[in-house]
Amino acid sequence: IAKLAPDMISFDGPIRQIDLPDFEEGPWIFRRGDIYYLAYASMDKTISPDERISYATATSIEGPWTWRGEITGSAANSFTIHPGVVEFKGKWYLFYHIGTLDIGSLKGGLGRRAVAVEEMHFDENGLILPVTQTEQGILPLP
Repeated sequence: IAKLAPDMISFDGPIRQIDLPDFEEGPWIFRRGDIYYLAYASMDKTISPDERISYATATSIEGPWTWRGEITGSAANSFTIHPGVVEFKGKWYLFYHIGTLDIGSLKGGLGRRAVAVEEMHFDENGLILPVTQTEQGILPLP
């Protein structure tokens, strides 16, 4: 493990597999305080044919990872959804994509992903509270 910057870590060694419930694709790892978070696109076809965003936590980047549940449900007009999480000016934001962007007379669809963003909150134990997707996103902009 090599430190690149205060919050950046690089690994040297074999690829490791992390087994997470309903993992599909699009992992995003971030750290808040002493907790590492791994958000990812998940799919349980007994619930829905669409991906959702789930997450796990760990006290070390190397795990072990504990599955914590779903952050948000499926994306509007798209069966796929991928997460991105950032902190900006002391607030946390969940970025994801939706399929609702119209361009001229062309209606939105899976192949025309648009970025959406919502503010994300944590409980007193550091667990992510469910995020409700809205049409307007964050207003006013920070």
